[in-house]
Amino acid sequence: MKLLKNLFKFYVYSNLHVSVAIWTLVRLTGLFFYVDTTLSAFFVAFSTLLSYNLIRFVKLRKNTNRHVMAAWCKIHDVPLKIINGIAGLGLLYTLFYTSMLALLIVVPFAIVTALYMLPVFKIKNKVVSLRTLPGIKIFSIAVSWGGMVVFFPLIANGVTMTKDVKLFFVQQVLFVLVLTLPFDIRDIDFDSKELKTIPQKLGLRKTKVFGMLLLFVIAVMNYNLFIPSDFLSTLGMVFLLGAFLFFSRKEQSVFYASFWVEAIPVFWFVLLWSIHFFIE
Repeated sequence: MKLLKNLFKFYVYSNLHVSVAIWTLVRLTGLFFYVDTTLSAFFVAFSTLLSYNLIRFVKLRKNTNRHVMAAWCKIHDVPLKIINGIAGLGLLYTLFYTSMLALLIVVPFAIVTALYMLPVFKIKNKVVSLRTLPGIKIFSIAVSWGGMVVFFPLIANGVTMTKDVKLFFVQQVLFVLVLTLPFDIRDIDFDSKELKTIPQKLGLRKTKVFGMLLLFVIAVMNYNLFIPSDFLSTLGMVFLLGAFLFFSRKEQSVFYASFWVEAIPVFWFVLLWSIHFFIE
C-alpha cells in the first residue's frame, strides 16, 4: 500500500498527471473534428512535461517553491531526471513527424510559456514574469493551453482554420480558465496579494458564480458547434467541473485540485470516445 501511495504521489508531483490531462485535450480536439491527433497529443504532452518541470526547476533555484515540494523534488531528483530525459527523446521523435507550419503555430504559445517563467518585464524597478503580473497568470495559462490543444493539432492535420475552429479555441480557453479556478481558490492564502488572482479580486462566492457562468457559455458554444451526441460529453464535463468548483475551498484535501480536478479532461475524453465508439 505504501508503494502504491508513493507511486501515486510521484505521478502527480512529477507533472505526469498534468501531461496526461493535456494529452487527452488534444485527443479530444481530434474526436470533435474527426481527425487523428495522436502524434500531436504526444508532442504536446512531452513538451508540457518538460516545460512544467523546467518551471519548477527555476522556482527551486530561486527558492520560490513551497518547502514541501522543494524537499520532495530533491529526494526524487534522479527519477525526475529520467522521466524528463524520456520526455525529451519522445519530443525529438515526434518533432521529426510534425510539419513546419504546425511548429510555427507552437512558437507564440511557447513564448507565452517562457514569459510565464522568465522575469523580463520591469515594473517599478522590479523585474517580473507573466505569472507575477497582476491578473495575468490564469489568462496566460488558458491561452497557451488553448492554442496547444486546438490550433496546433488541427493545423498539423491540415484542417482549415474555420470559424468553428476559432470558436472551439475560445471554448477551450474558457474551459482551462474554469479548470484553474479551484487551484487559485486553494492558493488564495499562498499567492502574493500583488498577483490579484480572480479569487483574490472577487472573493470565493463570486469566483464560483463567475466560473458557473463561464461553464454555461461553454455549454452553449459547444451545443452550437457540434452534433447532439458529442454535446452530451461536454454537458457531462460541465456538470462535473461545476460540482468540483462549487465544493472548492481554501482548505482542500491534498489531491482535490492537483489530481481530481486535473483529471476532468481525462473524464471528458473518455466520455466522448465512448460515445463515438458505441455510435460508430
